[in-house]
Amino acid sequence: MRTDFTIDDGLPDNVINAITQTQDGLLWVASGDHLTSFDGRTFTPVQLRIPGLRSTGAVSSLVEGRDGDLWVGTYSGIIRIPKRDLNDPDLTESVPFRLGKQEPAEVFALLSARDGTIWAGTNDGLYRFDGSHFQRVFSSKLVSRISQTPNGQLILITSQGVAEFDGKNLVRSPGLGVRLGVHDDEIFDAYQDSHGTMWYATVKGIRSVMGQRVVSLNPSDPAHAKTYRIFAGLNDTLWVSTSIGIHRISGGNMWSPAPGLESRGFYEGRDGDLWIGTNGSGLVHLKPRTVQMYTKEEGLPSNIPMAVLPDHDGRLWVGMNCGFAVLEGGHFRTINEKNGLANTCVWSLAEDHSHNIWLGTYGGGLFRFKDGIFTQYSEKEGLSSGAVTRIVVAKDDSLWVATTHGLAHFQEGKIRNYTMSDGLSSSNVLDVFQDRSGNIWVATQGGVDRFVSGRFVPLSVAKDASGVLARRFFEDSGNGLYTSDLPEGISQIRNGQLTMFNRELSVMEMTETPDHKMWFSTEKGVIGFGKGGFARAGNPGSPLDYEVFTRSDGLNTTEASSGNPNIAMTSDGKLWIATVRGLAMIDTLRLPRIGERTPIFIAAVSVDGKSQLVGNGLMLPPGVHHVELRLAAVDLANSQRLRLQYRMQDVDPGWLDASSSRMAIYTSFPVGTHRLLIRATDSIGHWDEPEIVYDVTQRPHFYERLLFRTITIIAIVLLLILAYFWRVRYLIRQSRRILEERQVEREALAGDLHDTFLQGIQGLVLSFHTGTQKLPQDHPVRKSFEESLKHSDRVMLEGRSLLSRLHVRRITPESLTATFATVGKEFRYLGPAQFEVIVNGHSRELNTLAQEELAKIGREALFNAFRHARASRIEVEIHFGIFELRLRFRDDGIGVDPAILRDGSVAGHYGLPSMRERASRIRARLELWSRPGAGTEIEVRIPGTIAYSHNRESRIYRWIRHLLGSRER
Repeated sequence: MRTDFTIDDGLPDNVINAITQTQDGLLWVASGDHLTSFDGRTFTPVQLRIPGLRSTGAVSSLVEGRDGDLWVGTYSGIIRIPKRDLNDPDLTESVPFRLGKQEPAEVFALLSARDGTIWAGTNDGLYRFDGSHFQRVFSSKLVSRISQTPNGQLILITSQGVAEFDGKNLVRSPGLGVRLGVHDDEIFDAYQDSHGTMWYATVKGIRSVMGQRVVSLNPSDPAHAKTYRIFAGLNDTLWVSTSIGIHRISGGNMWSPAPGLESRGFYEGRDGDLWIGTNGSGLVHLKPRTVQMYTKEEGLPSNIPMAVLPDHDGRLWVGMNCGFAVLEGGHFRTINEKNGLANTCVWSLAEDHSHNIWLGTYGGGLFRFKDGIFTQYSEKEGLSSGAVTRIVVAKDDSLWVATTHGLAHFQEGKIRNYTMSDGLSSSNVLDVFQDRSGNIWVATQGGVDRFVSGRFVPLSVAKDASGVLARRFFEDSGNGLYTSDLPEGISQIRNGQLTMFNRELSVMEMTETPDHKMWFSTEKGVIGFGKGGFARAGNPGSPLDYEVFTRSDGLNTTEASSGNPNIAMTSDGKLWIATVRGLAMIDTLRLPRIGERTPIFIAAVSVDGKSQLVGNGLMLPPGVHHVELRLAAVDLANSQRLRLQYRMQDVDPGWLDASSSRMAIYTSFPVGTHRLLIRATDSIGHWDEPEIVYDVTQRPHFYERLLFRTITIIAIVLLLILAYFWRVRYLIRQSRRILEERQVEREALAGDLHDTFLQGIQGLVLSFHTGTQKLPQDHPVRKSFEESLKHSDRVMLEGRSLLSRLHVRRITPESLTATFATVGKEFRYLGPAQFEVIVNGHSRELNTLAQEELAKIGREALFNAFRHARASRIEVEIHFGIFELRLRFRDDGIGVDPAILRDGSVAGHYGLPSMRERASRIRARLELWSRPGAGTEIEVRIPGTIAYSHNRESRIYRWIRHLLGSRER
């Protein structure tokens, strides 16, 4: 099959210099001064740039590196396109190289050697790529062609003839032209195959040299035609470009798939298809036919076959619109009026149990072909109409015959006609069918009927199938009975009712292979479902795996004929389809069983009508935008049957079809990043897994930004915090007022005690002392009085000490530390535990009352630890925090009885309740943790506003208080 592409199809130039295919499946075409990629459907030009030059000049050569990068040779230098950049028409990551010292060297040839080295032949000699730059190997000769021998040497076509280069030395081939019968400069190309044979393209034809012997080829004309290029194809095949066309060399013979087609560029595809670049006629694609067509040129009596029927002995019978033929021994034999067939408009065929062939004609009625003799049954014999559209051989070997004026039952030579009076919904019968259970079904213009007890009963229709017109019946190997509908869709007969099965498929007839593959004839080609694939057609959301064969596969037309049956499978695995422009044949045994994945990518992007760089994603500014994404799926073999769907996550509710348009169009996006998923069918029609191919990010307006929303949330949280601090401030003020009132009470009590009680006691003591002094030294009572006076002095000292504590005084943090250190030393007699006081944070001056209560709490905690814990180590940790003062008393002793923790105290003991009461007085929180054998820890936490004195509040807390509008008192 040949397909031509020219400027009218999107090529920028009809002169093709070079062709290659990269690993992603794209075909690259060097046409004139342009480089174009082709995905099987669209030619996409790419922008080649070399700094300092307005144009790259002619694109002369293309080669794919071992790493998948594409190297482009031009008349101004070389451009390297990284593999990851091949899908971007803007080539944002391409790397240019200028060769030559002053003027740019013109590149004529590129070679990717087996070791990965890139070689370039130019008008300035041979260059080699060293990983970062091209280094000139020699410059004395023009190098127009480069090839590599099996042992790794380079064969060069230079301005002075053929030469070989082993990486160090350049070796000429003197006398080679004389051996070949040409001048040295008349050798245009050279190649050595895997067998060691040298091939030379010369002005006098292709020359093959095995050792010292020049081997001649056949036929003579192409072998001696002027030969320009030698191309290595698949499986060590050779192709040569001559003045009379492109030829393949095989076994000493030359064959041309397209005689007269001269080529400048050539590439043999992975599937054996050929891409040929011409000198002004564009690009030519030659590929093997999947579908073989048979028409009058192949021996058929007509170009319009209507029905096909394989018989019991392997012959294929073909009924035609004006003709009847049988395929025997690879050739068609025509049977016509001369053989007794009175009407050759054969629209239906069938074979009965006796192997008689029955023909239904349009106008001549029914014919039986037996032993080479035709017997006619028409209106004269009782048939209701001469237009027979369907013949069914029943299990009892009787015939059911559909006509345009009713249904006939032919049994034992008798004809019984059925019309609307017998229950038919309409006398215009479209199809008749017998299922595996023996039921007779009829499709008419009025609906579907079933034959029950000598009459036809209409089949009920489900609501979802109302309005459909069933035209053909088919039954699968699982006994599923279906109808193909008009104008499209498939219904299923299930549970005595006609229900909708699939609304999208449009089929005519079906045949099933022994391996349960189902083939359908349609108006749009031939469809094949793999085993179990058709069953999924009943699930609306499930993508269907099926192959489609169209004109691009070799069909002359996609429209099947209206005869019955119009599709059939012969025992040799060949599928035959009657079409309106010839008989089609598909050799199903040669079809690939495993498909190749279809590469997909984004080919172009436009926003609000302006083209954008494709890149790895699209960033949209705030607002509403019209976005168009051109989808590309690479299928060089048959892009017409490729199916493509896309879905934008968080935007599209389901998968959208892009098989025809290849465009994804959006008018708005929600804020955020959305991933475009694309899925395509592989080379045999099975859906690949979806791929994430592109990200689209819609930037928000300022009020939609996360920062704005975060600030708003923070503002709300701050308001809540401020409200909380207002509450805390109120509680703090209440606590301070209570403490201040207690302090005033203590001051008043101290004054009263000093002015009344202590002064009175002091007066009594002095009076008592004066009376004692008047007693004689030896008076027996004097000694007792003196002892009482000493005791009264101690009482006075204790009273003065109590008064001192009642008076307000500034307490330093060191005094709290010293207090606990003193207590620890005092209690050492209770146990041998190691004792330590640890201070963290910056020391702060403490409120007098708070320190006293904390000291008493700590004294009780340390007493219990020394007295009861039996610990080896006891610690006091004092942490001066910004917002709180925290004390921890811990030991590694035996722990506290869980019952005490549960009850909160021990009967008859008031240590823990007293500590909790003292903590609550100063609004501190006391918590106790302990486990038997794991020690005990008591933590006391008191807000800094209560614990610390007023004139030394932290800066942070002062700032918070300032925000709250507090004022120092």
